[in-house]
Amino acid sequence: MKIKKRHFSLLKKYLWWYRGDAKDVFDKVKTNKIITYVLNFGDYGDLNKLLPIFSKNDIKKTLETPLHGVWDKKSLNFWTLYFGKD
Repeated sequence: MKIKKRHFSLLKKYLWWYRGDAKDVFDKVKTNKIITYVLNFGDYGDLNKLLPIFSKNDIKKTLETPLHGVWDKKSLNFWTLYFGKD
């Protein structure tokens, strides 16, 4: 996946622990982890930055199989309702 320069700031903000080259982030960090961190700790503006990078289907898949011990229950509930997952 090609990443544009404008997406670097979003990834840097939520993947602060990642020390590799930002261009390689999609090879090294799983999609669901990136989506989880942005939705769990971000805001609506961050969602708008996330959508050009990942599809709504990618986000729904992440919500269907949430990472254990990472999600805030309220955030997970909100985003699940927002994206229409039952």
